[in-house]
Amino acid sequence: MKPITEVYIDDVAVSLPTKWAICQECNGEGSVSSIPGSFTGTDLDEWFGNSDEREEFLGEYMKRGGMYDKPCPDCKGAGKVKEVDEAMLDAIVLKLYHQAQSEAYADWATEQAERAMGA
Repeated sequence: MKPITEVYIDDVAVSLPTKWAICQECNGEGSVSSIPGSFTGTDLDEWFGNSDEREEFLGEYMKRGGMYDKPCPDCKGAGKVKEVDEAMLDAIVLKLYHQAQSEAYADWATEQAERAMGA
């Protein structure tokens, strides 16, 4: 979902003040797994049980140090994102901002539901 960076007052766009924040998608790391949910603890149990092969696999996997990761789609690898500095907004603009966020989320949720149904 695209972040809200402006609201409209009497059909005039008002840019909102922003501040830097740690990216929530990658926790500031700048990268995410190239294969979302590539494996879970349950997968490891099914593949290896409690054998030494499990520890060997994990050791080799961790040695790669994110070699298969890709840049975070939200922060583009920066580890930080601009977000609206709500403390700098007056009450009217803050209300408009929250309203715009709610509308944008509702639109996004509808789009996701339509995609899930094959629309």
